[in-house]
Parts: sequence; C-alpha cells; structure tokens
Amino acid sequence: MVKTRKSRLVAVMVVGVALAGLTACTADAPEDPDGGASPSATHTGTPTPTATPSEEPTDQPTEASAPYEDGYQPPWFEGTQWSCGMPAADLASVSDQYTLDITGEVTDVANGEPSHNGDRFLPVTLTGPDGAVYVSPPATVWTQAGVVVELPALADSAPVETAGGEHLDPVLGILSHCAPSGDGGAATYETQLPDGDYEVRAFVEIDPVQDPRQFVLSDPVDVSVTADGIVQR
Repeated sequence: MVKTRKSRLVAVMVVGVALAGLTACTADAPEDPDGGASPSATHTGTPTPTATPSEEPTDQPTEASAPYEDGYQPPWFEGTQWSCGMPAADLASVSDQYTLDITGEVTDVANGEPSHNGDRFLPVTLTGPDGAVYVSPPATVWTQAGVVVELPALADSAPVETAGGEHLDPVLGILSHCAPSGDGGAATYETQLPDGDYEVRAFVEIDPVQDPRQFVLSDPVDVSVTADGIVQR
C-alpha cells in the first residue's frame, strides 16, 4: 500500500516539472496582438545623402589671359564707344543700312596672295545700298572672357572705296594694340596676343570719322592663337 502511494507521488511530481518547463518556453516568445511573434528591435541606419550633381565643366576662361589697358583707345577709336576692356556684349553695329557677312573660313590668303608675315584673314562681304561707299580698312576686334582685348591701330590708314556686295579681307594679326608702351611720346605696340582661345569680329566704319560714327560688325568667329599661328576652331 505504501509502495503504491509513493509511485503516485513520483508521477505527480514528474508531470508538474514537465508543465513548468512548457510554461517557461512559451513565455520566452510573447505574441503580438495580431497573433505573430513580436519582432526584434528595428535597426535604423543613417540615410545616405542624395548626391548633388557637380557643375558642368567649362572650357571658357573666367579671366582674359591677354594683356590690355582697361579704357585705352587706339587713336582711330578716340571719341567712340569702343575701348579696350569694354564688355564684348556692348559691341554692336550702329548702321541700319549695312551688314557685314562672313563668307568663308579664316585663311592665309588675301586677294589671291598668301600671307608672308603670319597674318590671317576673315573673308566678309559688305551688303547695303547700291553704289560705292568709303569704309575704313577692314579689320577685326578681338575678345576673350567677355572683354575686348584687341582693337586695331588704323590711324594712318586711308579709307577704302567699295561697292555693295564686294569681297573684303579683314586682317587677323596677333600684335596687340590694347597694351601700348612708350614714355610720354607716341604709343608703340610691341606686345603679342598670347596663346589661347578668342572670338574675333570683322568690322568696317562707313564714311570714316564722320559724325555719327557708323561701325558695321560681323558675327563672332572662334579662333585660337597657337604655336602654329592663328587657327579657326
């Protein structure tokens, strides 16, 4: 009788231990209200900042490398609005009767003859009323980084007679007339335009030195001064 009671006691104890273990396992994984196991802590990483595209590179210089004396006017341009260092955007034709149209690429030939001093020429045609007209010798104005860095010296040049539609050959030279030298006497010009990229515009003056002054300007052309001379880009 005693043996039977002991056996029952042992069995009850074993069952109790098993139930306690089951309860502990269940408590380790609490359920969320929706019936699933609660997730572990969420990792919050630092967001990667949005990459900002860099500015587009530009080949245009921010400052002119060519030397010039700001405000200087070669003698031909005294009393006009044109001067060294002026904004290129202010260059404009002031004649409503004539236009100067580019008719070819920069060349080393003018009037069928090759250049012997390294000068180049920009072929243009003057268009306007019928009949002959006197103009200044066709020349070019140079700009770089948005400012005028070369105006030609035309003071000793005689006007040229031309008719509407006639071919002209403005010269492109690398001697700078915006960087004068000389001490108290007449200005001299000894500085050459350095290697680099420029814009050139052909121009003539209608009935030179008459009031009001009438400059006629072409569209700009991109050129470079290199070790080989002046080349069109």
